Amino acid sequence: TNAGPMVNNNLIYNIAANSTTASTTNAAGIMIQSANAARVNGNRVYDIRNLSTSNAANPMATASGILVFNVVNALDITNNQITLGDGQTNNIQYNGIWQQSSGGFDVNAYYNTVLITGNSSSGSLASYAYHKGPNSTFEVTSGTRLVNNAFINNRAGGATKNYAIVNGYRDWE
Repeated sequence: TNAGPMVNNNLIYNIAANSTTASTTNAAGIMIQSANAARVNGNRVYDIRNLSTSNAANPMATASGILVFNVVNALDITNNQITLGDGQTNNIQYNGIWQQSSGGFDVNAYYNTVLITGNSSSGSLASYAYHKGPNSTFEVTSGTRLVNNAFINNRAGGATKNYAIVNGYRDWE
C-alpha cells in the first residue's frame, strides 16, 4: 500500500469540455500527475463529457474517468466506480482508466468497476474501459497489475471497435 497523496471517497460528476468546435480537448474526472506513491480509492466518477466535433485521430478529443500521467514510484487505483458515455453520441475517445505515460512506476488497479456505454452516431474513435498507451507508437513501459476488476465496454455505433482492456503497444508484462 502506498502512503502518498490520496484521492478517496469522492463523488465526481458533471465535468465537461464544452467546446463544440473541432478542437482536441480533454476532460477527466481525476488526473494523477507527478504524484509520489498516490492512492485513488472509493471514488464514484460519472458523466464526464466532451462536446468536441473533432474527427482528428491523434491527438483526439477524450473523456476519461481516471487519467494517469507521469507518476513517481507507484499508484494504487482501488474500489472505484466509473461510468462514461451514457447518452453521448459524438465521436469521442472514452477511457475509463487511462495509463497514458511511462516511467519507473507501477499502476496497481484492484477491485474497480468501469462501464463504458452509449452509442456513437458516427466516427472512428475507439473507447476503452482500461487503456494502457498514449495513442501513438510510443511504448508505455510502466508496470501494470490488474486484479479483480470489472471492465465492461458496451459502447456501440460508429465505424470502430470498442475494448474492455487494451495495451496500445505491446504484450502485457
